Amino acid sequence: DEGCDDGNTIDGDGCSSNCVLIEPGWVCVTMTCQLTRCTKCATGQYERFGQCEDCPADSHSPVGSAGKLSCMCNAGSTGPDGGACSHCLAGKFKDAAGSDLCSNCEAGTYSIAVGATGDDTCDMCPASSYSSAGSSAGTACQCNMGYEGPNGIAGCSFCAAGSYKTQPGPVGCTQCKSGTFSAQTGATSNVCTDCGAGSYSSTDRRFCTQCEAGKYKESAQSGGCVDCGVGKYSAVLAATTEIACLV
Repeated sequence: DEGCDDGNTIDGDGCSSNCVLIEPGWVCVTMTCQLTRCTKCATGQYERFGQCEDCPADSHSPVGSAGKLSCMCNAGSTGPDGGACSHCLAGKFKDAAGSDLCSNCEAGTYSIAVGATGDDTCDMCPASSYSSAGSSAGTACQCNMGYEGPNGIAGCSFCAAGSYKTQPGPVGCTQCKSGTFSAQTGATSNVCTDCGAGSYSSTDRRFCTQCEAGKYKESAQSGGCVDCGVGKYSAVLAATTEIACLV
């Protein structure tokens, strides 16, 4: 029995050379004089039971596709060939058609775009901040150790001299304790050094100052200078012992 008759014995035009089969990816209709006209299913369609059907949403197929598996998810979407496709989530992208998974934006970047087709949507976190791979918002950017500021894209400031920060995130820098100091900026560990005997740390803990006359400090570990007792006085600067206090 003839499945079609296009008036020739040539393959590749929709009707097989022996006129027995309609070729895959084609749809044929009988015209006048009992001749058959065959057309390929269009891009984004596939042939099924002699009819052209549309591919699922967010997918496409080449011209003349012979089955639903020819439908591939578009760039920016992912899913199995012939199946349902879903947009890449924020923080991800996919730059080619097919069933591959969406790729993460690199660590240190973020993207709010849904269905992104390239990594050009991945924006850099501000200087001195960092984010995990696949981050979907600017709030994922956290200040590095040695820098402080809120999570986000507002920017980070280095820890001033007299302070340090040992972990990333929105926590502030920690000030050196009383009696210690540090001249280092952006410190990522406790680099605070004891002021020596006879001196004390400045309010901002950036340097040490000698004990004034009338005061003394015996130990490097103690905080501030101590006043001479009542009725005693010392003209010595940076005194390290109470002996300097005279009646």
